[in-house]
Amino acid sequence: PYMLYRAHWKSFASTLVFILLLNALPGIFIGMQHQTSLLQSRWNLINPAQDRHLFDVEETSFHSLTTVIPILCMEDSGDRSTVPFARNLCDLEPQEVKWIIHLARFLLVLGAMWFLRTVPFRSANSQEHAWWEFSYLLLCIPLIFPHQQHYAFLMGWPAMLWQLRTWLNRGSGSLFTKLNPLLFLLVFICFNGSILLGFWRAELEHFKIVTFGALILIVLHIRTPPVLAGRTSVESPVK
Repeated sequence: PYMLYRAHWKSFASTLVFILLLNALPGIFIGMQHQTSLLQSRWNLINPAQDRHLFDVEETSFHSLTTVIPILCMEDSGDRSTVPFARNLCDLEPQEVKWIIHLARFLLVLGAMWFLRTVPFRSANSQEHAWWEFSYLLLCIPLIFPHQQHYAFLMGWPAMLWQLRTWLNRGSGSLFTKLNPLLFLLVFICFNGSILLGFWRAELEHFKIVTFGALILIVLHIRTPPVLAGRTSVESPVK
């Protein structure tokens, strides 16, 4: 959708073609009937209409909005964590929690329009702007989709690099206040807590620190838009 919105017609077309090819080619070797069966079983595994993908608490290592919202909004979310600390802020009915999850996802998707800031079928205002908006889209992926492990949040590193670049270029100016580097340090600790604070790994997983780090990073990303005048363009991540 981003490629279509930004009028990257060749990239959009080639992506569709390769998705079809990569899903069909195995059928040549294992048979189309078996390949179709595999695709169907995969769809059953990721079908967003299933409750198990809205209340994504089957594994303690999962991180995303579909994991955080249930544990915050339900006393008994079905999570397998054995850490004896309560996390829920309230105890809502499952249907109410579903609507909160849908709303949170919708707000993240709608937020992309705030970053794009142009009408459809037009290129970004600059390559710097393209980096900024694309970093947000990548960061949203592990937050919106279920079954996300720690490694999925590598998609947040472009936004982390944006923060570092902004810090180096703008110092303590009005667009990058003294609070932002402290928040950036907090995000770094959240993303790497299992390594830096391994003796608290179970507790960090229990409170889903990685997901909260990504949400803080979104706030930082909103606070640091590109300044087009007087800045050197950077390489765009999308051609």
